[in-house]
Amino acid sequence: MSESRSPLRILLPALALVLLVGMSGGVGAQESAKLSYKKVQKWNFVTPTEKWNAVSGEIPIAHAGGSGFAAEIDGHALVVDTTGNGKPNCKVKGVSGDATLSAKDSEGRKFKYALRFKKEGAGWKYASAGVMQGKVLGVPIRILDLNHNGVWNEVGEDGMIVGKGSAASFLSKVVNLKGELYEFSLTADGRSMTIKPFQGETGVLNVRKGFKANGKLVSAVVMDDTGDYSFNLANAKNGMKVPAGEYSIAAGRLKRGGASVRMRAGRMAPLKVRANQPVTFTWGAPIRAEFSYNRSGTKITIEPSSLKFYDRSGVEYFGWMPVGQSPKFIVKDRKTGKEISSGRFCST
Repeated sequence: MSESRSPLRILLPALALVLLVGMSGGVGAQESAKLSYKKVQKWNFVTPTEKWNAVSGEIPIAHAGGSGFAAEIDGHALVVDTTGNGKPNCKVKGVSGDATLSAKDSEGRKFKYALRFKKEGAGWKYASAGVMQGKVLGVPIRILDLNHNGVWNEVGEDGMIVGKGSAASFLSKVVNLKGELYEFSLTADGRSMTIKPFQGETGVLNVRKGFKANGKLVSAVVMDDTGDYSFNLANAKNGMKVPAGEYSIAAGRLKRGGASVRMRAGRMAPLKVRANQPVTFTWGAPIRAEFSYNRSGTKITIEPSSLKFYDRSGVEYFGWMPVGQSPKFIVKDRKTGKEISSGRFCST
């Protein structure tokens, strides 16, 4: 005789499974959080791009009263309209300074936007001096307007810092929060962000383990070939979970004492991250220089514009600081090995 099974017995295991799934960690659906604006007193962020915009009659930060804030040169000073009424009222003297713009947006909400200024030749340039900041899942998020246009959600153009620290990646459509991936979106005014679990294939990318250099890797920003995903992996000693795809070093910074150098993809081959597979990038020292030169008798002249530095992976090194602190070039006699001359050069 067959055993009778009640509908209740059949239902209970399924119900238990549903409860277990529902109680798993992380965000089950969508979660939103607010951000607020903060002026940064000392701008010491390590950003993937370092851009300054030229002042030309108007600083184009849109507001309810117009397309921007008037700015004009008065002798050696710069005078800026900080209220949006078209009348310059704040004077920046010397070779640098700052000012905070205050107005209402198209929806009538008050906003502020702080700026840094520097004199360059006969003109002036400006850059953002504030961030939008908030928390999601307990993780600090800071957004940087890297092209200084007052729009905060430009993926692959603006910057973001996930967690603590001062090194930013590009703004990304996916973020890693506490080891898990989430789709990330931000409103244009930077006031609200939203996350939800990432559903695509993932792998682990490690650029820290295989890096060799005589200095500290403070930034190692990777970006995928679509420009949608960007992560700073400089502190990810065990690698970081990222969406599957092809990645390159979009920006980096190496420091030793007061000296530093920047990095970019150069000639490196894309890093192919496949589903559920770890990838370790081998890069860094030794670094080689490529250049063209002219020889006239015992005099050797290197053309600075031709000078390029690449590491063993093809990543390019540039922007040596202080200026002139590139690796030292030593010219030796081929036969005797005796040093003839030496010098340093700065690549652009």
